[in-house]
Amino acid sequence: MATDQAFRQVPPPDRRLAHEIAAGCLRERRELDRRIHHALTHPNRTLPDDLQDLLRIGVYQIVHLDRIPDHAAVDTAVELTRSIGEARRAGFVNAVLRSITLTPPPERTTLAVEWSHPDWMVNRWTGQFGPDRTRSILEHNNTRPILWIVATHGHRADLAEALTEAGIEHTHIHIGDGNFGLSRATVSDLPGYNEGWFFVQDRTQRALLEHAQIPEDTL
Repeated sequence: MATDQAFRQVPPPDRRLAHEIAAGCLRERRELDRRIHHALTHPNRTLPDDLQDLLRIGVYQIVHLDRIPDHAAVDTAVELTRSIGEARRAGFVNAVLRSITLTPPPERTTLAVEWSHPDWMVNRWTGQFGPDRTRSILEHNNTRPILWIVATHGHRADLAEALTEAGIEHTHIHIGDGNFGLSRATVSDLPGYNEGWFFVQDRTQRALLEHAQIPEDTL
């Protein structure tokens, strides 16, 4: 992935945050843009791509990341604006983001914009499933994915103990006793990665194997 190359030299905690922001800005892009343009004095103004991206990063942190104070998100965006040679626009970025922190969000428009999905897709789903089920589908699509790992044979207890000792929050799923779900994790940083204690597998694929009654000893 491009982000893996770009963030290779970034310390692990900051790397996880960078991945979260990058993925979040893509996932919530239409909604972020709606908030940005609502805060503009001239809403139909076209912004340069780099400036739009900086504002998206700032808005995503303000709206979706509780652990980052609003003022820190604003200050970081302003510094980034200066760092790319756009010092003259730093005041503009500051004003837009501070406006977003101080004013309520604009009224909801369409499901497609609210959940940052293509219009044609949402229109098709609404016609097939109705608005309520479509909203549920969109909400699910925008949920941060969980990393599912499966302990290799003979290492279930080792992996469970290592995850607990490392303070890594994890949940078990009902399919097998060596299946763990982790909401925030980098695979290569997990205990047991180098030792081959687990492999990554989507829970749906795992359910298919269980349904086919494939013995766990063969996995």
